[in-house]
Amino acid sequence: MTGVSIENVLEAAHIKPVEYRGDDTHHNGLCLRSDIHQLFDSNNLRILPSGELILSETASSENNYANLPSSIELPDFVSREFLDWRIKYY
Repeated sequence: MTGVSIENVLEAAHIKPVEYRGDDTHHNGLCLRSDIHQLFDSNNLRILPSGELILSETASSENNYANLPSSIELPDFVSREFLDWRIKYY
């Protein structure tokens, strides 16, 4: 999503939180830059099962994250079911 390869700023983000019975497998995770992880966890960034990115109004302002791509190619192992769950229930 951001092209960053500096390992110490990358984090594993749960798609379906453990508190909602999300598991600790690679199917339920995304590797995100730490600030993008915070956007994702606070619902300022939504990722559709198609890979389309949706930013909140605040996050999409010019001084924030307006330069993120409008979609990403998701790895095959990422659960589209969990991404769909997150959009519907979280």
